[in-house]
Amino acid sequence: MNTEPIILVPELDFAPIIFFETYRMSVLQRSDLVGLRLRNVESDLIKDFQGIDRFPVNMEWRFEARFIPYEPAKEIPISNVLGQTYPAEAIGYLSFGFEGRIYNIDALEEGDQLYLIFADGTSGAETYGGGRYLYTQKADENGIVILDFNKAYNPPCVFTPFATSPLPPRQNILELAIEAGERNWGK
Repeated sequence: MNTEPIILVPELDFAPIIFFETYRMSVLQRSDLVGLRLRNVESDLIKDFQGIDRFPVNMEWRFEARFIPYEPAKEIPISNVLGQTYPAEAIGYLSFGFEGRIYNIDALEEGDQLYLIFADGTSGAETYGGGRYLYTQKADENGIVILDFNKAYNPPCVFTPFATSPLPPRQNILELAIEAGERNWGK
C-alpha cells in the first residue's frame, strides 16, 4: 500500500473532476488545506434557481479608468472566508473619478484580463458583505480600461457556506456606494 501523501501542484490550471450520475467532485487546495468539493447538478436548489437580483443597468457606473502599473508588481495580502491569508501579485491599479473624487482599485492579472476584488458602501446592505468581483479587459495602448460596475458579481460564498472566496484587500474597500451589478442573494 502506498502511504505517500497526495501533493497538488499549484502551478496547474485545473483540478481533476470526477463524474458520477448527477454528481461532480473536484479536488481543491487552499494554502496548506486540501478538500473535495461535491456538487449535485440536479439539486432542487439548482433546478429552482431564479437568478440574482441586480441593480438596474446604469451607464453612470461605467468608467474609463486609467491603469497605473506597479513596476515591479506589488505583493498584496488577500484573505479568504476561512481566515487564511496568502500573497497575491497586483500588477497595477485602476484609477477613476466619480463626483469629484478619485478612487483606486488594485488589479490582479487573470490570464488576458484584470481581476478586481472590491467592497463598497453597499456591502453588507444591498450587496454581499464580503464584497464583489469584477473582470475587465487589460488596458489599451493608452492605458485606458473600461471599468463597468454593472458587471460586478457575487463571489461563490454567497451561495454556499462551503466556498472559500477571497475577500477584498483593505485598499479595495471603496468609500462609495456602487449601486450597480449583482445585489445580495439569499440569507
